[in-house]
Amino acid sequence: MLSGCIISTSPKDNPVVLLPGQAKTFTIRVLPQPAKYVWYVGGNVVPGATVNSFAYMIDDVLLPSDFTIEVRATTLLGIDKYTWNVHYVGTNKPPVAEAGPDQITYVGYTVTLDGSGSTDPDNNIISYHWEQIGGSQVTLSNQNVVKPHFVADVPGESSLTFELKVTDAGDLSSTDTCIVTVNSMPSPTPGWTMFRHDRQHTGRSEYVGAQVATQKWAFTTGDYVQSSPAIGSDGTVYVGGEDNKVYALDGETGNQKWAFTTGGGASTSPAIGADGTVYVGSFEGIIHALDGETGNQKWAFTMAGYVSSSPTIGVDGTVYVGGYDGKVYALDGATGTQKWAFTTGGWVRSSPAIGADGTVYVGSYNHKVYALVGATGNQKWEFLTGNAVYSSPAIGTDGTVYVGSEDKKVYALDGATGTQKWAFTTGNMVDSSPAIGSDGTVYVGSYDGKVYALDGATGAQKWAFTTGGGASTSPAIGADGTVYVGSYDRNVYAIGE
Repeated sequence: MLSGCIISTSPKDNPVVLLPGQAKTFTIRVLPQPAKYVWYVGGNVVPGATVNSFAYMIDDVLLPSDFTIEVRATTLLGIDKYTWNVHYVGTNKPPVAEAGPDQITYVGYTVTLDGSGSTDPDNNIISYHWEQIGGSQVTLSNQNVVKPHFVADVPGESSLTFELKVTDAGDLSSTDTCIVTVNSMPSPTPGWTMFRHDRQHTGRSEYVGAQVATQKWAFTTGDYVQSSPAIGSDGTVYVGGEDNKVYALDGETGNQKWAFTTGGGASTSPAIGADGTVYVGSFEGIIHALDGETGNQKWAFTMAGYVSSSPTIGVDGTVYVGGYDGKVYALDGATGTQKWAFTTGGWVRSSPAIGADGTVYVGSYNHKVYALVGATGNQKWEFLTGNAVYSSPAIGTDGTVYVGSEDKKVYALDGATGTQKWAFTTGNMVDSSPAIGSDGTVYVGSYDGKVYALDGATGAQKWAFTTGGGASTSPAIGADGTVYVGSYDRNVYAIGE
């Protein structure tokens, strides 16, 4: 910071980096004139340096070091000084570029390139530059940053090659490449294969719901059932019970196909992988992967606390789930191996939702909604609500994230930035997970006993239906637009025209 009689300095950078054999001229301007100058290097007076400019160079004989260059100027106003901190790098060595590992993604997903692993022995990288050198052309967000991103809007089964060049202050550089393989998006699995129907948690079925209240069958478990059923492509119904069991039932008859015994209540909703594997959590703190045909366990992953978040499955088979230990986990669907874990500040009961670009959205007891990179678990953004977020996010076709909070509000957030688009206030806590109609209408329940229909774009209320108790359950939408929801008044309602 300039003060007193000093009106400008050069160089303006502070600290200043010096390379072997590099001359650097240090200059100040002062008012009023005339002035007398004394220069110091490392606290020692430089003989003969008595003007406002001082050229300095280090021969290549010193080890890397840090020191100061100071000038003191005496005018009619008194004595003033300015100090540059100088970093001498010693003999310059080239940097080592690291473009990150090769990646696999899907059409339409956002991909982040990562050059943060690049190093320089002298800690003096001054620039990063990315170039695409192979494959269908995409647009990088910024070619001259450490972590640029792009949207993989190219044909499926494409291979894109990127080169990273890093340069240091001595103009030495090195390059590295990474390859991004872009696959076609898998076709959706028929059925209701996970909590809220799909990865985006729309809660919207492709089938028309029952039009009459005729019971087809009833199956008795050993205790009450909190788990929401999942339905496989063959019609098998998978559901957990508080009797420490997970059941597979024939969808037509209700006959038991198999039952798997857990070490605690299975209150979460099962999720069904593309190969038929059933993933479900329990209060013993374990995520189980079960063979959908036989119920035999394929693997088990243990958390530090019970599981009350329902798993969600990514397009590559990755299983995302939250835990009482405050973490969000990404597990390899085939082996159960942990890919990453992200720590929030509180219990994660919310079920993760996955955007079209692979971003994972989830709420936490610490009042926040998080957006995480699906491949790495790195945080993209966080949004603070006024209370705990038990509601599971739902994602609209334009990427808007809808979620409820115990602060009585329903929020619409920009999926890319986390910026609030709107907030709608109900009369009580909102633990219900929103459902999204084909026209973008958002349906959600509240403990105030009402089910709300909100305009997805503006948050304006379209209508409210009053039940006889708290509506904390999550609505489901049939293909004909009928909204199905339960209430603490012991009723299930079908709301429609």
